[in-house]
Amino acid sequence: MKLVVVESPAKAKTIEKYLGPGYRVLASYGHVRDLPPKDGSVDPDHGFAMSWETYADKARQLKAIADDAKGADALILATDPDREGEAISWHVQEVLAKRKALPAHVERVTFNAITRPAVLEAMAHPRGLDEDLIDAYRARRALDYLVGFTLSPVLWRKLPGAKSAGRVQSVALRLIVDREREIETFRAQEYWSVTATMEADGTEFLARLVRYDGEKIDRLTIGDEGTALAAKRAVEEGRFSVASVETRPLTRNPPPPFTTSTLQQEAARKLGFSASQTMRVAQSLYEDGAITYMRTDGVQMAPEAISAARRAVADRYDAGYVPDKPRHYETKAKNAQEAHEAIRPTDFGRERAGSGDHARLYDLIWKRALASQMASARLERTIAELADGTGRHALRATGQVVLFPGFLALYEEGRDDSEDEESRRLPRLREGDTPAKKAVHAEQHFTQPPPRYSEASLVKRMEELGIGRPSTYAATLQTLKDRDYVRLEKNRFFPEESGRLLTAFLERFFERYVSFDFTAHLEDELDEISGGRLGWQEVLERFWRDFKPKTGEVMEQKPSEITAALDDFLAPWLFPDKGDGSDPRLCPACGEGRLGLRGGRFGAFVACSNYPDCKFTRRFGQAGEGQEEAGPQLLGQDPESGQEVTLRAGRFGPYFQLGDGKEAKRASLPRDVPAADADLETALRLLSLPRTIGGHPETGKPITASIGRYGPYLAHDGKYARLGSTAEVFEVGMNAAVAKLADAASGGGRRAGSREPLKLLGAHPRTSAEIRLMEGRFGPYVTDGTTNATLPKSLAPDQLTLEEAAQLIDERAAKGPAPKKGRGRKPAAKAKAPAARKKKGSK
Repeated sequence: MKLVVVESPAKAKTIEKYLGPGYRVLASYGHVRDLPPKDGSVDPDHGFAMSWETYADKARQLKAIADDAKGADALILATDPDREGEAISWHVQEVLAKRKALPAHVERVTFNAITRPAVLEAMAHPRGLDEDLIDAYRARRALDYLVGFTLSPVLWRKLPGAKSAGRVQSVALRLIVDREREIETFRAQEYWSVTATMEADGTEFLARLVRYDGEKIDRLTIGDEGTALAAKRAVEEGRFSVASVETRPLTRNPPPPFTTSTLQQEAARKLGFSASQTMRVAQSLYEDGAITYMRTDGVQMAPEAISAARRAVADRYDAGYVPDKPRHYETKAKNAQEAHEAIRPTDFGRERAGSGDHARLYDLIWKRALASQMASARLERTIAELADGTGRHALRATGQVVLFPGFLALYEEGRDDSEDEESRRLPRLREGDTPAKKAVHAEQHFTQPPPRYSEASLVKRMEELGIGRPSTYAATLQTLKDRDYVRLEKNRFFPEESGRLLTAFLERFFERYVSFDFTAHLEDELDEISGGRLGWQEVLERFWRDFKPKTGEVMEQKPSEITAALDDFLAPWLFPDKGDGSDPRLCPACGEGRLGLRGGRFGAFVACSNYPDCKFTRRFGQAGEGQEEAGPQLLGQDPESGQEVTLRAGRFGPYFQLGDGKEAKRASLPRDVPAADADLETALRLLSLPRTIGGHPETGKPITASIGRYGPYLAHDGKYARLGSTAEVFEVGMNAAVAKLADAASGGGRRAGSREPLKLLGAHPRTSAEIRLMEGRFGPYVTDGTTNATLPKSLAPDQLTLEEAAQLIDERAAKGPAPKKGRGRKPAAKAKAPAARKKKGSK
C-alpha cells in the first residue's frame, strides 16, 4: 500500500478515486506545525535554528497519517505545487521521521489540476523535495517571526494602544495612510468645461470646446463662471462645420489568463468580492477539479490547454475569431518565482461550474482564459474638429468605432477609472458636414484628489512595487482589517487612528523597514533563495545585523521622548495652519496652554499643557478633520425621565449621556453604527441596555443582550457569548440566543462559535457572509454569523449545499425575532450530560 498525503479532505477523496486500489490518500488539513508564538522560537545566535511545534488540533490527523505510514510501502507527498505546499510536505516528512513512522521510500509529486490525467501523469514522474523552496519558506517564516516578536514588544511599551506590526502588513498600511495624506493635503482647483450636444444622421454626440477666441483651451484653462458663460455664448452663436476628420486604426489584444493578483483585482471590480473571498471560492473550484491551481504568477497556459481553447473558440464563433497562431504571454511580475500555469478551466467544454459565487467566479475565469486565445479587436479611432465661420472657436469630438469585435465579443477587462472620451461612439462625419447643434452646456468642476485604494487597486499597487507575494495579499489585507488598523467603506480603505499612529511610529523610528524599496529588495532576495542562488541564513543574518540594534535603540528611549518625537513628526497633521495667523497649538479652552500629543493607557490623544488646571482633550483622530473639542450636543429629552440626552466627544470616541452629574448614564457609539445615525432614537436604544430577551427555557434565569468593552454580547447565569453586530443586540431572539450560549459553552470560552465548524459552505449569494455548518447543543445548524437556522431532519448535514443553507438562513431571518417566552414556564429538567460537559470544560 502506498500512502498519499494532500492538504484537504475534498482533494483526498477525489484523488483516491482516481488512483484506485493500492493507494490510501489522507489529508493534513493544511499546515501541521508552526513556530510557537513565544520567545526563542527562532535562535539568531545558533544559525537561526527554529523550534517547530505541532498544532494541537492536528494531533488526531497526524496520528492517522503516522499509523498508516508505518505499514506503507512508500509515502507520496502530493501537496500544492508552490512554496507553502512544499513546506507542508517537508513538515509532514519531519514529523513522521521523529515518530519513526517514515517509510523507506518517499516521493514528492505535484499537479496543476485535480483531474484524472493530471494526477496520473504526476504520479508517473515523482521527484524529491525541493530544498531551495523549503529554504525560502524558512527564511520568510523566520523573517516574519523576528519582525513580529522583536518589534511588537517595542510597540506595547512605547506606543500605548498598538497591537502588533507585521513585515508586509506594515508596508501595505503605509500605502493606505500615504494616500490619505495626499487626499488631506490636496487643494481642489475650480475649472469649467464648455460642451455642445450635436446631432448627425440621427445620432447625438458630444463635442468639447478646445479653442476659444483664437486661444487653445486645456482642461483647467477656464477657471471662473464669467469666462465659461462668455465661451458658452460664443458657441451658441457660432455656426460650426466639420473642419477635419482624422481616423486611426486601432488594434486591441486580449489580456492574458488570470494570475492570482489579476483574479483578485477583476473579481473585486466585476463581482464585488474581497481578496479573501475570491481565494476561498477559487480554492473550492480547484479542489472540485474545475480550475487549475489558483496561486500562481504565470500567465501562460499549457500547450494542450491552448489547443483546447482554440477549438472552443472555433466551435463558439466562426473561424475569423481564431488567430492564425496560438498566443503566448510573458509575465510582467517583478517576482515570478512561482511561475506555474495561469489560472484556467480544466475543461473548456465546461461552461458552468457550481452555483452562486462559485458559478460567477468560474464564469469569469472561463471567459478570460478563452478570450486570451481569441483574435484581436479591430477599432477605428476618430477625431473630428468642428470650427465656426471665424475660425476663432473650435470644438472637438472624439470616439471610436468597432470594426471587428474579436475577443470583445466574449470578454472586456474591468477598469478602475471611469469611461473616457475615446470609448464613446461617433457617427460617420465628413469634412464640410454641419451637424445640428442641440444644446450647449457650461459646467463647473473641481479637480479631484487621488481616490482611496480599493482592494483591487491596492493589490495592483503592491504587485507593481514588488511588496509581498500575490498568494498572501488576501491574508495581508484581512490582517489589517482584523487589527482595526483600517476599515472598508464603500469598498475603499480608510486608515483608522491606530493605523495612522502606528505608521507614523514606524516611519519615524523604523523608516527603512517600512520603505517600499527595502521591502521589495527583501522579496527579491527571498526569490533568489527559492532559485538556489542565495543562502537563507545569509539573508537573515544581514537583516538581523541592522534590525536588532535598531529595536534596542528605540526600546531605550523614554515613552515621553517617543511621544515628543511623534508630536513633532505629526505636527502638520495634528495642528494644521488655520491660515489666519493664529497659533494652531493654542488651547481653545483656557486660551493659554499649548496643545500637544500625549500617550494614554488606551492610545494617543491631544491635551493641553496646563493640565490639570485645564482638562481639555480631544481624540487623536479629530486632528485630521480640523476639529476642536465641542461641547455637548443636545439630541432631545428622554420621554420617560424627562432628562436631557446629549452627544459628547470623549477621549475614546463619541458617547451618549442621559442626565448630568455622577448619576448620569453613558453609552458609547459603537464602531459599526455610522456617525450620521447618532440621533435621539439611537441614543435611547443604547442607553436602555442591557436588553432582557427572556427566561432561559432550562434555567428560567434571564438572558440579556448588551454591549461591553469587547463588543456586543449575550449573558446568562455568569456565562457569555459574543454577538456579531450592534443590530443583533436588539434583534436576537430566544432560540438564537440559547443556541449561541450553548455554542460558547461547549467551545470552552466566551467567544460564540469558537469551535471549529463541521464544514465551510461558502459565501451567502446575497450578503457575501460566510456560511458555516455547526454542531449545536440541539443538533446541527447553519449560521452566517448573524442568523442561526436549525437543519430539518430531512436534510443530511453531509449533503447540505450552499444554496440550501442560504435559503434556511433567509427563511429564519424573515420570521424575525422569536417570541419571548414567559418566566412562568417550568424549567426543563437538566440532563446529566451537560453537567458532565461543564465539568470537563472547567478542567
